[in-house]
Amino acid sequence: STEKLLEIIIKSFGEDKVILGEIKDDTLIVFLSNIQVAFFQYNYPLLKSLIKKDSLNIASIEDISSMKVIAIIQRGTKKDFIDLWIIMKEKKYSLKDIFIFCKTKYRKAFSESIALKALTYFKDAEEEKTIEGLKSNFPWENIKKYLIENCRKYFKQNL
Repeated sequence: STEKLLEIIIKSFGEDKVILGEIKDDTLIVFLSNIQVAFFQYNYPLLKSLIKKDSLNIASIEDISSMKVIAIIQRGTKKDFIDLWIIMKEKKYSLKDIFIFCKTKYRKAFSESIALKALTYFKDAEEEKTIEGLKSNFPWENIKKYLIENCRKYFKQNL
């Protein structure tokens, strides 16, 4: 349960280091030393085994990139766009690679056309309050341009 997970986090990091952001049946959001960390109950198969780091199990980059695409489809926050951009740039994954991960993970629940539309729709992200530190560290206009170019390239080559 999320309550039990919260207890483990508080025990591991100390009560003074943990600030509760949100708790629901399937979601726990906490701030650890001012860094937002989200935990989700997840009902889809993992593409790769969890990576064990200390006492935490962490999803693979392939799984996280798939989840980021779905998060952008569902809510389109600036953070999700930035995370996906970082994955694509740092891990050298193309949109085609990530869509293959999505198709494998979500099967018929994944729609390329909906994903392409969501990945080029920035209105909601631009209307949200910018998270402290994001404005100066990440070139938002370049991120949008990069995603638009990659979506156009994918569309021309695959649809």
